Amino acid sequence: MYELVINLLVRHNRYYQLHQFLQYHVVKDSKHVACLLLVLQRTYPPAFQLALDMFKRLGDANEEIFDVLLSKKQLLAALRFVRSIGPGAVASVSARRFLEAAFDSEDDVLFYTVYKFFEQRNIQ
Repeated sequence: MYELVINLLVRHNRYYQLHQFLQYHVVKDSKHVACLLLVLQRTYPPAFQLALDMFKRLGDANEEIFDVLLSKKQLLAALRFVRSIGPGAVASVSARRFLEAAFDSEDDVLFYTVYKFFEQRNIQ
């Protein structure tokens, strides 16, 4: 039902109404709707943040948030998010995924920052 409403609004370029429906919870939060919003981000960029907010409200979608941030090459935001979840999340996250993404970015400062984050994690 919600997917139909979203698709109709998008088809008619009613992004403002879509945004309002999501912001005021006319459309119920779900992983499916959040994923649909991620697809819409090409035509409506604010849909990316709406999807992240929806995942966060769901409370059981931390892995999805983490994956979305990594896929968008937002490594520092992903690290901040992992740290905000708590020490258990920091201890369980894969350093390899982050380090590979940082290496692929060809940004030496970013790689160093990610490396130091995990070095500190391993010391504690």
